[in-house]
Formats: sequence, C-alpha cells, structure tokens
Amino acid sequence: MAVRLFLDANVYLSFFLFGKDDLQEMEKVVALIEHEELILYTNDLLKDEVDRNRESKIAEGLNPTKKSSFGLEFPKYFSDYPELDDILESLKKANQGKKKLVETVENDIRKRHLRADILISSLLEKGTVLDWKLELEAAELRQVLRQPPGMNGPHTSNLGRSHYTAPYQISSRSSSLKSIYLWSLKRTSLWRDLEIPGRSKKRMK
Repeated sequence: MAVRLFLDANVYLSFFLFGKDDLQEMEKVVALIEHEELILYTNDLLKDEVDRNRESKIAEGLNPTKKSSFGLEFPKYFSDYPELDDILESLKKANQGKKKLVETVENDIRKRHLRADILISSLLEKGTVLDWKLELEAAELRQVLRQPPGMNGPHTSNLGRSHYTAPYQISSRSSSLKSIYLWSLKRTSLWRDLEIPGRSKKRMK
C-alpha cells in the first residue's frame, strides 16, 4: 500500500533556501510518486499559499546578496605596494561578475526557472488533489459530536470519518529536505531494492 503524505506550504517554500544537494534528495520523491509508492496530497489552498508567498521567500536570500559587495579596507601605507592594485582589480571583477550572476538569477526567477520552482511544480502536478471541503465538513461534524479523528463511535462510520486514511503531515519546522525523502523512502518497497553502503541485506528484508 502506498504511503500517504502531505507537505505543509512552508516545506515547499523552504526549497528556495536550500542548495543543489538538498534539492536533489527531494527530487527523488518524484520518482516514488511515479512508481506509485507514495501518494502526495495537495489542494488548491496549498497551491495558492505557496504561490502567494513565493516572492517573499525568494527575497530572503536574494536581497542580502544584492546589497552585499566584495571589498576590503587597507591601511594607507598598503598603497606603496603594487600587489594592492592587483587585489583591488580582482575585487572589482568579482563585483562585476556577481552583478551579472544576480541578473541571470532574477531572470530565472521571473520565468520560474529556478530549480526549486521546477521541483515544486513537479510535485504539485503529480500530487493527488484533495477535496478539502469534504474534509472540513467531516471535521466540523466530529467537533459537534466531540469525536476527534481516530476515535471510534456510533456517528463516525461514514460522515464523521475521513474518506481516506489520514496522510502523514510534515512541516519545515521539524524536517529537512533530506529527512523528508528518507522518511518517505523507508516506507516504500523501493527502499529494499536500493544498494546503500553500510546496510546489511538482513535489514533490507
């Protein structure tokens, strides 16, 4: 049976603050979905929240970089040494290179071509969309009946219960991208087929 998983919007947004290695780990989750080993749930509210907060999350890393510059201050007597001119010229070139790089990145941001954009789009496209209105109605009924999720009772056989097994929910406050991938992988049959150094075959059964 496939593992059911729901990722909080903060997890998706955190992709914009992680590097290539971390994103590569999370990209493997896409393969788990494609192999039907994992069901990733999404909904319209989640997609809207991710889209609405995208620019502000990107700005957390972009704005400090744009404002920064490569520079060093030297005592006045350093000017008597020709090596100083070489250093200052290198710093000038570094700042010019950084400016061009920022322009390239900003262009990809506008086109939504960042690696994180592509990953988020892929996950949301391959995810299973939940009808959150039905779940909200079920939750409201449980509240009225004072029967929390998982509690058995005469009124929970149909309306009071969710129509599917509740998915695991992961928020960015408790999990890194790598741990999310490993968490998902360990609950699928693909975990048994992977060759991982240091792991005995007995544990793979």
